[in-house]
Amino acid sequence: MLPPALFLTFCAIAVLAVAAIRRVPEGQIYTLRRLDGRQRTLGAGTHFVLPLVERVTGKTPTTGMSVVVDDLAAEDAHWQARVWYQLLDARAAGALPQLDGTVRDAAREAFADLQTHDGRSLKHAVNARLRGDGVLVARVELSKAA
Repeated sequence: MLPPALFLTFCAIAVLAVAAIRRVPEGQIYTLRRLDGRQRTLGAGTHFVLPLVERVTGKTPTTGMSVVVDDLAAEDAHWQARVWYQLLDARAAGALPQLDGTVRDAAREAFADLQTHDGRSLKHAVNARLRGDGVLVARVELSKAA
């Protein structure tokens, strides 16, 4: 029989070994923060983490999100757009709190540059602006504001 101190040591090592393996489900991105403030992101799959040093601070779905863009002004009317987007790159999840604002700003800039106001051309213009950031615009619904 093992002494109690040795038994507790083996149990602690086993618990830490199990806690060091993190599985991220398909369609999600986890953001980890270390004690020193550094961040890293984990894509789908099984990963090794440092259980006492790193902790999960965010779980981001990559399946799709949407944002409403108000006050799109043209010379003839005011417009409103709803933009559906998804993350393609796990590194873009680090900027997730600002991502809705980034999509709104890109949609407003693209709308101002367009000659014709339809959802398809706005989608292509916003995609061109955001593709380098790891964001894909899946759909844009454009309507005149009341």
